[in-house]
Amino acid sequence: QIDLEMSFVEQDDIIEVQERFLQKIFKEMPALFGETLTYHMTNINMTVEKLADLSLMSERTITRMRNPKNKLPSLESIIAVSVGLSLYPELSSDLLQKADVKLHADVPLEMCYQVMLRTMYRDSIQTWNDFLCSNGFYPLREDKLAAEA
Repeated sequence: QIDLEMSFVEQDDIIEVQERFLQKIFKEMPALFGETLTYHMTNINMTVEKLADLSLMSERTITRMRNPKNKLPSLESIIAVSVGLSLYPELSSDLLQKADVKLHADVPLEMCYQVMLRTMYRDSIQTWNDFLCSNGFYPLREDKLAAEA
């Protein structure tokens, strides 16, 4: 019989590895939003085309988000690329901070985004949209996101 429970020692090892990994990333990351987005994409060999597909955004919008000369993106766009990149919650928070976007606990949609970024960061944008709709919110969709492009 296989013991499916992980020992505390194994959990500690995993946590330590993830902590070192995140520390390394934070030391290397650029200071600006667009450069940080490019950094994350480069780190996982993600093309603009692939991220556009995974985030339900246009390639043009993603290219504009990467350009530091353009205005900072909307909350929805940052959420969408965070989902498309499957960013750890700490890295999504960093992107939001670099775009000068704060999530407010007293705004139901923003609280939902906070919880989802912490718990559903490995899920697809389709799963996110299903969850958002089932909780009475609008999905993250290209036609809504493209309006800012």
